[in-house]
Amino acid sequence: EMGEGPAAYGSRLLARQAKMAVAVEVGGASVGMQGDISRGYIVRGKASALPFSDEIFAYILARLATPFQGDMASAIREIGRTLLPGGQGVLVDYHPFGLYSRRGSDRLRPAVSGVHKFEDYYRLSKAAGLRVVNVREIFVDESMRKYFSEKEIQAYRNLKGTPLIAFLFFYKPKSK
Repeated sequence: EMGEGPAAYGSRLLARQAKMAVAVEVGGASVGMQGDISRGYIVRGKASALPFSDEIFAYILARLATPFQGDMASAIREIGRTLLPGGQGVLVDYHPFGLYSRRGSDRLRPAVSGVHKFEDYYRLSKAAGLRVVNVREIFVDESMRKYFSEKEIQAYRNLKGTPLIAFLFFYKPKSK
């Protein structure tokens, strides 16, 4: 698992019989201690320079839906480098057409991201030796209402129906 802030899925992966779970916490918002194995092994690092050798992981969960993600090409290249041939994973990011990606001073996606449309994910993944096999999109709908307070009801109404998050499922082909 790699993403901004505290590790969220290490214990779940271990509960599903993973031999080992490693979380790379990007940024300074961590609550876990580096090396803490209660939820898997936690390390701090950069998505653009993972501190691991080549082809070490069978599955990667990349939570890159963050305003601090930076260079998406480098992050995806690192995923491809550290994933075993035949390995799989999922990349979670802000939807490229959502309000979080729009231009202007209030956007959350940084300009250096390099992702402006879905084709960019496919291009970056292919360059990293990965193949995208499925895409799931999450929209702001009625189920999201509970995350808005009464003071934010207008913001919810403005966002309802807009794309929010994209999940890209990928694998790394085995060498011939």
